[in-house]
Amino acid sequence: MKSYLFNLICLTVLSSPVLASANPLRFLVRAPNVSIRDYNAYLLTDPTASSIVDQVRKRPASSAALESLKSEFKKAQIQYLQANDESMREEWINLVSFAYKADWPKDYREMISVGFLRLAQISLTADKTKKWLALAVSYDDRYQPDRNLFPPPLIAEFNQLCTHEQTVQIPTANFSGFDWALVNGRPVRLMDQRPLSLPDQTVRLTLISSQYQTVSRVMPAREVLQFKPRTLPWVTGNCGSPIWSAREQNDVKLAALFRDSCVAVQGRHRPIYPLTAASLS
Repeated sequence: MKSYLFNLICLTVLSSPVLASANPLRFLVRAPNVSIRDYNAYLLTDPTASSIVDQVRKRPASSAALESLKSEFKKAQIQYLQANDESMREEWINLVSFAYKADWPKDYREMISVGFLRLAQISLTADKTKKWLALAVSYDDRYQPDRNLFPPPLIAEFNQLCTHEQTVQIPTANFSGFDWALVNGRPVRLMDQRPLSLPDQTVRLTLISSQYQTVSRVMPAREVLQFKPRTLPWVTGNCGSPIWSAREQNDVKLAALFRDSCVAVQGRHRPIYPLTAASLS
């Protein structure tokens, strides 16, 4: 009966006109005693809540970081077009130095990959060309070079190195409680039965969870085998008196799911319980 009433309330809420003007600004985390199944079920019932995992996965880098990388890419492009060898090389080196500073979205990772290939293209020796190509492969072996930007032999060498790339297999049991990993910014869903494949080079690894705060590290892939990420809950306490942990995501408003579908909202004194249209407005 309790389950039936809860589902009835949810259907009423989802069809209520009150929600038409509600702002989906709450990023939902879960208390340690809430299962991932109950968490996902609640997200289906509350249109004002969005998964913290999706928020971090889809928008991992700050706006300021994105603007800095975009600006550096423009400067490197200008120097390349002006064909000033020394200045051009410095700008592209500055660009690729951004590689492990943040978890970049796909378009921005491609800028960095272009930088690695440009450095390979303008290198004066075959060894240096191979060095930069190897770094491009380890950074993002799924990047597909634009044939309008690079000569075919360079692309062929890049693709060949991708085929023979050495990897390290990391058991996902090492990351129990985390839902997704970002490997140099590329999202990978963590599954118990499938190891996490990392390039056998330096990597930026970010672990995302609805229960624990986000963890980011830059390290050689082989060191990840012994890496034990911290498990610092987003929230503790209870729904009536939540204790919010310090966090890096200062620009988002959090809500926390506790047992019995009770939700505490950061900055709000009263919890949302039970779920009603009035409580969500």
